[in-house]
Amino acid sequence: MRPISLVLLVCLLGCAPSRPELAPTAVPALADTAAERGLGKVVAVTGVVAQVKTRAQHGFAYLNFGAPYPGQSFSVLIPDSATARFGDLERLTGRRATATGRVWLQDGRWPAMTLTDPAALVVAP
Repeated sequence: MRPISLVLLVCLLGCAPSRPELAPTAVPALADTAAERGLGKVVAVTGVVAQVKTRAQHGFAYLNFGAPYPGQSFSVLIPDSATARFGDLERLTGRRATATGRVWLQDGRWPAMTLTDPAALVVAP
């Protein structure tokens, strides 16, 4: 191998500066029963959707994880203006799902997340 080829090969394999700002940021994963630990943070919360309320009050559809309201461990709120993008929400009842977003405390009692992008809600097959 020619010396110039060797130098080029070494530079291509190990001399290029790393770009940590381009590395994907890991999102912490939590179970629905531990969602409160993610308050104020962007996390991925996974659990079983126990109840779907599509015609709920205040302009939101609700996905209650763990148990139906008022015993839920975590809730996902979807504004009425975004529900059509999620398709048939009723199909989620009894399914395992992961919601990714910022956790907040609903009514000062329940950890919750508001989603407007269907990509933030992944349903297990």
